[in-house]
Amino acid sequence: YSYKTFDEVFALIVKAKKVKGTKEKSILREIQTYEKQLKDSLGNIQMIDLNAEIIQNALNDLAAAGYSDSVIKKSYDLIRQCWKMYMDRETSDMILLLWSKFRNQLKTQKI
Repeated sequence: YSYKTFDEVFALIVKAKKVKGTKEKSILREIQTYEKQLKDSLGNIQMIDLNAEIIQNALNDLAAAGYSDSVIKKSYDLIRQCWKMYMDRETSDMILLLWSKFRNQLKTQKI
């Protein structure tokens, strides 16, 4: 999961929202925001490489292009959603890996 791109994580968010029953209109609005404001600057970046400087530069570029504060805030909110999903999944994967290793150690100790 560590090597997913921002694009891939955003696609997972869209899929999760559809399953959750989020209104189609809301989902389409987020897709439009993503495609117009974030895809070019963040889409191909691997989440593991994403940092505060890259995010700030993307937001600064939006401001320099004349986007309103509300559009920039929506873009920031999408970035946060992607980051949260990535971290939740990354943490879950790490916990499962640690549990598996721990369980294997217990099995080898039971002789």
